[in-house]
Amino acid sequence: MNHCTPLRYRTLPACAVFLALVAAGCGGDSPGGGPTEPNDSTPNPGEVQRATLTVTVRVDAPDQGVSGELGWAGGLVPGAVVVVNRLGSALTDTALTDASGKASVEGLLEGNYRISVLRLLEPSEAAQLSEANAEVNAFGGARTIAVAPPSAATELSVAAGRRGSLVISEMKMGTIQHPTVPQSYDLDNFIEIYNNSDTTIYLDGKLVGAGWARSVNQGLYPCTDYMHLLQDARGIWTLMAFRFPGSGRTYALRPGEAAVLAFDAIDHRDILPVGLDHSHADFEFYGQNDVDNPSVPNLESVGLWRPDIVDHGRLYNSIEGVIFLADPIDLSTLERQRASLPPSDPEPVLIPEEATLDVASYVEIGVPGTYCDQLVHPDHDRQTFGLAYESGPYWERSLQRPVLATLPGGQKILQRTRTSARDFARISVSPGALP
Repeated sequence: MNHCTPLRYRTLPACAVFLALVAAGCGGDSPGGGPTEPNDSTPNPGEVQRATLTVTVRVDAPDQGVSGELGWAGGLVPGAVVVVNRLGSALTDTALTDASGKASVEGLLEGNYRISVLRLLEPSEAAQLSEANAEVNAFGGARTIAVAPPSAATELSVAAGRRGSLVISEMKMGTIQHPTVPQSYDLDNFIEIYNNSDTTIYLDGKLVGAGWARSVNQGLYPCTDYMHLLQDARGIWTLMAFRFPGSGRTYALRPGEAAVLAFDAIDHRDILPVGLDHSHADFEFYGQNDVDNPSVPNLESVGLWRPDIVDHGRLYNSIEGVIFLADPIDLSTLERQRASLPPSDPEPVLIPEEATLDVASYVEIGVPGTYCDQLVHPDHDRQTFGLAYESGPYWERSLQRPVLATLPGGQKILQRTRTSARDFARISVSPGALP
């Protein structure tokens, strides 16, 4: 007999495979509005010097067996999309790797650049893989490099992306600034999770939380003081975690189903017209200042730092965030560490890598050199998603994981290469429905 409590899942509509993953940009213009043509080979002292960056893409050593099955000699990756982004700028350049795994981008200004790579497998390529590698559907990777004229070169390794099981499929973290409310508003933010596997997942006891994040590399608490927390390959350090309710087999998430975790499970349109209706969310982050929706199950705060006292159960902000999903684990048994934190703060605990199911991270892009280039160790997330400044109603957009493929039975498979910069796109908010 099935004693599972059915969730209010929304049917995910059929849609075309999301392949518009990167937008071509430019590396910037010269002060006169275009590149300056030199008269001879001698640099003009008043001319802005540009650099050419060459990137060689190679499969990580642990995944060389996969590249061998695909016939990629030496693990060199052909046909990969290389995206180059100067720190502090929203402009990007893109290029494709050739048969030798190389791609070049010209006309770059001197500075520090994030480089990320995505290589999707064609159905004919996926058919070449053995049963052990059947879940591999993409390769992804990223790194940061300093570029200076006249040229720079780097090798970037990519890891095989696999479906995983329970994944973060959407995150809305923007604040609404609207003339109908006196202050910015963010209580209609949410997280959407998705069963990307082929078996039913029981959410009971699993954790959703915020990793310890510090992006600003300045002031009294620069992120350079916390590299032992930010860059720990053993797992994710956290102060905030919430546990799903249930006794073990109460809340079933079937393959291809999503669940919405609302900060406040109310109809926010009653407060401002551009808010979202979360009155029928699947779960809510309940806090002591909330009006509880009795028809929506509450996520229990089990973190050391309890945001429910003043923050309505809010899990993250619009500046930076590391969001994780983990299997059931008792936080009281985990390793703790005193960082260079204010004395009143508790000691963060380490969610071990073997318990972590999925990790996604983002940071708002600002002035070059102001931010750390990575919020977590590359073993968990190879590159953080950079939120560029936007004008207009940016709160109508969220970070969403694109659909990579559709199985014969209609289930959508979401992209997961453990590289947030490539695994998410910023598109129109859509809780409960895939893009």
